[in-house]
Amino acid sequence: MDINKISNNHDVYEYIKNKRWFQNKNDTFLDFTVYDYFIQDDIIYLLLLFNFIGKKALYYFPAMLNVSDSDAIARIGYQNIGDAFYSNIYAELIINNVKNNRVLENKRKSKLCFSTVKDFNISGISDFQLIENEQSNSSFIEKNIMIKNYRYLQNGENPDINMPVVLQNNGFNNVPELYGYIKYSSNFSIYIAQFSEFIENSKDLWSYYTKFITGILSQDIPYDNRVQYIVNLMKDLSEKLGKITGEMHRTLSNIDDNAFKPERLNYDDIDNVIDDIMKNLGNAKRKIYDIIKNNVDFDKIKNTTKYIVSRNNVFKIRVHGDYHLGQVLLGDKLYIIDFEGEPMRVMNERIKKHCALKDVAGMIRSLGYLISFINKDNYINSGDMDKIRNTIKSNFVSSYRNETKNLNLYPENVDEFNELLNIYIFQKASYELLYEMNNRPSWIYIPLNEINSILNNF
Repeated sequence: MDINKISNNHDVYEYIKNKRWFQNKNDTFLDFTVYDYFIQDDIIYLLLLFNFIGKKALYYFPAMLNVSDSDAIARIGYQNIGDAFYSNIYAELIINNVKNNRVLENKRKSKLCFSTVKDFNISGISDFQLIENEQSNSSFIEKNIMIKNYRYLQNGENPDINMPVVLQNNGFNNVPELYGYIKYSSNFSIYIAQFSEFIENSKDLWSYYTKFITGILSQDIPYDNRVQYIVNLMKDLSEKLGKITGEMHRTLSNIDDNAFKPERLNYDDIDNVIDDIMKNLGNAKRKIYDIIKNNVDFDKIKNTTKYIVSRNNVFKIRVHGDYHLGQVLLGDKLYIIDFEGEPMRVMNERIKKHCALKDVAGMIRSLGYLISFINKDNYINSGDMDKIRNTIKSNFVSSYRNETKNLNLYPENVDEFNELLNIYIFQKASYELLYEMNNRPSWIYIPLNEINSILNNF
């Protein structure tokens, strides 16, 4: 078939634009072209370049030739092409490619390199299985291997590849082992996929607790008993998360490598955080930005935060960067996954060092999301909800601080700690607002409520 005829094909675009991982839903689409491709058997590894007004975006899309009517879930509608992601044929092919360190080269002299980091054995623990809770990537399990396909592609180092290895090499074993990856190489390099250990019988904390707690709330039990049960459950969860977060940060703060060695938090870092908040709010919705800008003195916030930094010897480190309940698996122990950083950030921002409170704020916001989500049917009144949120935050922070004493990752003074933490919570909430507008507009109320709460403290 003529690969170039895929460019601007209506069926292909209609199929892709409705996928959760397509991050440009709110951008004005112009056209798309096949940027590069490789063919192996019935699989086409496609790199598609999308053009929008004011921006471009590169996406990875593995397509499958000769899709039959029985493969309707994967059919796109153009010349029997299907989404190869849904096929175990694609999974087995790329796994064998990685095991054999295969390199595909095309007429443009571009390369698709399949590389092994650590030998792995296909032991038949499980069969081909799609991961349902897709976000900015697409993942599936083939036997005992987890394969994450990066969809929105960016040039440069991907922390999702090197962070797990560095953490394990320095004694932090609460991450799945990295087995290999796929990398596209031309005049630049981009990671296409990551292969890692599948944690058997595990579930991410968001999926586990939303289902578990929703079931509890729907039961016919006395109101006070219901509230107390949720409080005890979330107290236990927040303490465990505070501990493992502190252990991860302690490891990251003790790595003797220039890419990881702690550096002093400075005024420019604070400027960047405040500017990021203002940019996120502005990009989310002009009306929201204007209201907040007219009611908040950002210069005062910036100066107050800089004063705190000047009084304390606070260091910034490499952090997870997109830390939330969906990034922690519950298996035989807790495992932290997905170190690629926030999906809307450019890649060179994802590998920068930050104040460790960036991750702390991320998990606090995620726990807040959990409470908001499970109470969408108003099982618990607003006053008790506020008490639950405060209990969660207090226990998480206390547990975290116990694990990170004397590391200079934040001000030791509690008031100054809370002021600096609020800045990072504000930053995360502003990012969430922009993310929800682009991906889940019905969830906008969650970050908006947090922003309103933060503003009441300034």
